Amino acid sequence: MRWFWRKLFMKRQHPTMVLGKGVRIAFPDRLVLGNHISIGRGGYLQARGGITIGDHSILGSRVVVLSHNHNYLTPTSLPYDAEEIVRPVVVGRYVWVGMGSMICPGTTIGDAAVVLMGSVVTKDVPPMAIVRGNPATVVGTRDEERTRALMEKESSFMAMHKCPPEDV
Repeated sequence: MRWFWRKLFMKRQHPTMVLGKGVRIAFPDRLVLGNHISIGRGGYLQARGGITIGDHSILGSRVVVLSHNHNYLTPTSLPYDAEEIVRPVVVGRYVWVGMGSMICPGTTIGDAAVVLMGSVVTKDVPPMAIVRGNPATVVGTRDEERTRALMEKESSFMAMHKCPPEDV
């Protein structure tokens, strides 16, 4: 059954998308993907609450994106109850999410931000910010003038290099 949904999902995507081996997508009908994007090997996108990934963005290997959680704050049973809390995730344009990172429900990662490997994004990330850690905190920013110039030219790694899926 998973194979059927993956094939159906893949037929609707832009031909410039690269999906690494072993990528799993739950609720693909609630996933919106831009052009020239890459999702690395072993990634997991749980889109129950909706996930949007902007143009020219790259999610490294084993990145996990979650858009729902269980009710554990006011449950009617323990450790949680049947209520599901759905909160959309937005990954902007020209974003790079490093290997092994996790993006939690309800977060937005701004355009041209960088999430360093192994980070856990629990709050919104500003555009052009560089974040790391658990929870992810801002440790720097990209050069704004250079970044904006590259974005205006639509100069992205995915557009410039034709990476076969086995390379991501």
